[in-house]
Amino acid sequence: MSREPEPQVVGHAVQEFIDGSLKDGDEVLLLLQEHNNRLRAQVPTNPQAALRANVFPQAFELVRHAVRLAQEFARRQDTMREEKALHLRTGPVCWVHGHHRHLVGPAMLDWAECNERLGNQEKAAMIYDAVVKDFVEILDWDQNDKGYKIALESLKKALEKSPQAAPALLEKTNRKLAVTFDKPSEN
Repeated sequence: MSREPEPQVVGHAVQEFIDGSLKDGDEVLLLLQEHNNRLRAQVPTNPQAALRANVFPQAFELVRHAVRLAQEFARRQDTMREEKALHLRTGPVCWVHGHHRHLVGPAMLDWAECNERLGNQEKAAMIYDAVVKDFVEILDWDQNDKGYKIALESLKKALEKSPQAAPALLEKTNRKLAVTFDKPSEN
């Protein structure tokens, strides 16, 4: 049985890297990867199996540290390492919160956009296509909360960027956004 991730260890390393007392960004990325792997080992492979309660805060912290690390790499204009940190963010989000598209969408889109900046157009297209494929079913949902709007906006952005996207699907997404969120209040 693998050890549980210790997000505070990752958090300290990220902070030391930001402060400059830890110079090796690759070392921090490897530490984050190691703790992501520990988290992944705790996530059941059976999608119907329940997650243990401690997995949620661990995932949240690992995502938070990955975002801070990606922001620091962006500040240093180190897009290659920023891409790695953003990729490491997507793991915990997808493994633990995969059914929360308002969390998955922004994480995947940030990763895809970073790949575009690196010139990895094929990888970016693959990520956009994955978002479209996974999110298209939400067009049939009848919701109007903030999370749903974020998910629809993520789908729209992925459709705009995906080379495989059908224009009719983008139109349907735009209509759904307008009908659901741009209508005047009935109060």
